[in-house]
Amino acid sequence: PEPLAEPLTTWLDLGQQYLQAGRPSQAQRAFVRSMRVEGMTAAAMTGAGLAAEQQGLLTEARRFFERARDLAPSSVIAQNNLGAVLYALKDYHPAKKAFLAAFALSSGKNRGATHNLGLVELALERELAENPQLVANPRPLQREGSGEYRLLATIPEEQDG
Repeated sequence: PEPLAEPLTTWLDLGQQYLQAGRPSQAQRAFVRSMRVEGMTAAAMTGAGLAAEQQGLLTEARRFFERARDLAPSSVIAQNNLGAVLYALKDYHPAKKAFLAAFALSSGKNRGATHNLGLVELALERELAENPQLVANPRPLQREGSGEYRLLATIPEEQDG
């Protein structure tokens, strides 16, 4: 492979440059090396997740993003990336949980989290419309301002007796 233009100081930097150059498999190797040499960091996990996602390895990307979230639970990026891969895997409820966390952590200011939250809500509505037998959310949430939700009271269905 051709050498990259700038001198690098870390494996993490190399992984990021490979991602920018559209070389995800090399990027993933650099991020894994970063974890071994420079320590397990949310940045390295996120980079490895992005590289895996770009290669179509969504389950592997999910594992990296979950680890990134665990290492940096207050990271909007970690939560949003996890939500995005869960959404791509059509695992909508956990995706919504991750997007809600990103939305709340950013106080509703992160446009990506806000947009993604809307997309997953539409996907859940569509899934429920296509499969009415699913109980998508037995205690629905109502948005009350920026990042605040409350459970709505549910009325028990009448039973034939």
